[in-house]
Amino acid sequence: MLTTVLGTYATYSGFSVFEAIQARMLNGHASAHAVITHFLAYGRAYQVLAVVLGPEWSTNWVFSGLVHDVSEIDRWSEINATWDSFTVRPGPMPGTLSHNGTHFSVSVPPGWEATPDVASGGGTADAVLVDSLTGTSVVIVSEGRSLQGTTAEARAILQEAIDGLATRTGFAILEPVHDRVVDGHPAAEVYLTWQPSTYNLNADIIVVVGAEWQQFWALSGSSYSWFGPGSRTCLNWTAQRFDIADVPFATAIPMFLERYSLWILVTGLVATTVEGSVLGYLVARSSRRSH
Repeated sequence: MLTTVLGTYATYSGFSVFEAIQARMLNGHASAHAVITHFLAYGRAYQVLAVVLGPEWSTNWVFSGLVHDVSEIDRWSEINATWDSFTVRPGPMPGTLSHNGTHFSVSVPPGWEATPDVASGGGTADAVLVDSLTGTSVVIVSEGRSLQGTTAEARAILQEAIDGLATRTGFAILEPVHDRVVDGHPAAEVYLTWQPSTYNLNADIIVVVGAEWQQFWALSGSSYSWFGPGSRTCLNWTAQRFDIADVPFATAIPMFLERYSLWILVTGLVATTVEGSVLGYLVARSSRRSH
């Protein structure tokens, strides 16, 4: 996120990075800071820029401290003291959304709105979590499928979504598919982008497989590209709080039950700047098959 902030200063006269980005925990919160220089009317200025993440408030803060030229460099200690004192107040407790039909519950980031069973694009999302301030969303969908519960299965299902998106204008994979674990279950994740309109939409998609339910879940955090780092932070926070229900002993699902095959893409949330509105949508196509 700080790299994005620094990019907005890159066109300043005489811009250079004086001290590279350094990560630190600031009073219990993840943060990063750097020092840049550039020219102002009085000479070369020195400026510290920092970002603090506040997941309990579903936000982040940007800190800036500036001395206008070397004659003010003795004020640097005051800037550092102010930065070191930055403390985040306790935030509201997150909410919880439970979806018994597809066997999960998930924490809702503070200040977000959560809606179950959202119909869109010919399919239905199990849940859509939206931050109306930034146009960031997390969309959760699921499908029944015969599964052994392996990472290879998670990767294969995720590849279906990637292949579907690959034809979109501006498509690019920002970070390749990698393995992870969600609530003790094998999962695979990819970070990608495409251009549905004037601006790029970034999406972080995670597929989680659950052999005990013969089902997989897909979680997608998406936003316009300039909110990308924050969107990823929110999706990771949500994935860490995604809870898959235990299977009751008497409700074990036989592998031979009739299932549905679903080609599914989660493209998340698109904010339309012209109308100033926010649209969450799911693109899905399903057909019945027997095992």
